[in-house]
Amino acid sequence: MGATSGAIATPHHRATAAGRAALDAGGNAIDAALAAAAVLAVVYPHNTGVGGDLVALVHSPDGEMHAVNATGWAPAAASRDRALAEHGEAIPRRGAAAVTVPGAVRGWEALAHLGARLSRRDHLRDAVTAARDGVAVSASLALCLAGEWATLTDPSFRTTFGGREDGPLRRGDLLRQPRLADTLDELARSGYGSFYAGALAERLVTALAARGSEVMAADFAEFAVDSAAPLARDWRGMRVHTLGPNTQGFALLRTALAVESDSAPDPLRIARLFAEGNLLRDTRLGDPRRTRVDVRALIEDAVDLAEPELVPDPRLARGDTIGVAAADAEGWAVSLVQSQFHLFGSGVHDAETGVLFHNRGYSFVLDDEHAPGVLAPRARPAHTLMPVLVTDPGGGVRFVQATMGGKAQAQIHAHLLLHLARGATASETVSAPRWTLGPYAPGDRSDAVYAEADVEDAVVQRLHDAGHPIVTVPPLTEMLGHANVVRRTATGFDAAADPRSDGAASVS
Repeated sequence: MGATSGAIATPHHRATAAGRAALDAGGNAIDAALAAAAVLAVVYPHNTGVGGDLVALVHSPDGEMHAVNATGWAPAAASRDRALAEHGEAIPRRGAAAVTVPGAVRGWEALAHLGARLSRRDHLRDAVTAARDGVAVSASLALCLAGEWATLTDPSFRTTFGGREDGPLRRGDLLRQPRLADTLDELARSGYGSFYAGALAERLVTALAARGSEVMAADFAEFAVDSAAPLARDWRGMRVHTLGPNTQGFALLRTALAVESDSAPDPLRIARLFAEGNLLRDTRLGDPRRTRVDVRALIEDAVDLAEPELVPDPRLARGDTIGVAAADAEGWAVSLVQSQFHLFGSGVHDAETGVLFHNRGYSFVLDDEHAPGVLAPRARPAHTLMPVLVTDPGGGVRFVQATMGGKAQAQIHAHLLLHLARGATASETVSAPRWTLGPYAPGDRSDAVYAEADVEDAVVQRLHDAGHPIVTVPPLTEMLGHANVVRRTATGFDAAADPRSDGAASVS
């Protein structure tokens, strides 16, 4: 096979190189995204891993849009009443109680079945090498290890990620994960399904049970990807595609449609829409397989905002996620988002398999038995992850967007979309000064605005004058997300990785 013309952008240069190699080997955008996602599961463990979740949108050359929702479910034995009695009003952020069945590897399997050309061995080769031979600790990983080290007490985690003088690895240190390499090698040999049934799955369930998890072998073996139709709306002569519940994709469409006719939307209008999206996500979003979720109402209904309040614990994830954007000349395109949720997820690390488990169960509601997002057997928590693809009227790809940013992902996507619609390049789009609405620290108000220092003065002043507390953060801070964009042009592709990350883009 000859090389495939295309583009890929990721938050780590090693992942971008793996995706580029897949295209050079004759693979398509799916192959590139899978190779990149696997490497990111090794080099960016604070954000993603095989123990996390995945969502994706795939555009095929025939113009069809395919959704992959690989967000894991709670154990069949889960009980809201029991969890409430044991933990109080919230599931702990760290520990096995926050672990739901990891969906990422099932997501890789589903993506491969949609049209990948290369083999599993091809997809995982660079990831296995990175885990076995080691990689230099990146700036983002080093910063997050230092900031979270005191909360990460799992002995296996500390052995793997510890460095000198009982502290964490530092920037430039070599991170080796030989057991994770063995696990990835097993997936390459036996198939992605071996993560969910068989000897490897038994080891994972045993490791979780030893730490008090209620997850059983059947919870792993019976887990399946949800391929419900994408959520999409026409907008400014294009069509914006994302995922429906249990994800917050609706919030992007709500914002975009409300400012469809505004060439330069008022920041106050945007802020209100962001606030509405936050409120709807936190009060009405759940797993549609377990509770009724009215998608039309989430996008279109008026919302009465309560008075802003102080938030004692905003329960936000920072550095939680990776986004991969890829497209090729044949018409394949992929927006892939993969996550540990909070930094390093649950902090539960299995020494035998090298798997670090996410903490998506932390999002379940315990204090309101009637809430859509309440903990229930085999329920999926309300999810922040949301891929985005934008097509033209003929069905061709216009933009591929993918970002991290916790609960602010829908807001970051709105900023990206508005920049791209105005004709900004990929680099201009991901580098533009960014602001988001919502609490990041205990004691923040619900209407707090976090704005990078180089956000336009007039925008900040307008928000301030309207009563929004303004928290100024440094320019290009990863606190406000790593976004990656591929843009189709008249002559090919334009792509960029967010300068807030350790990433890179490649175009050919």
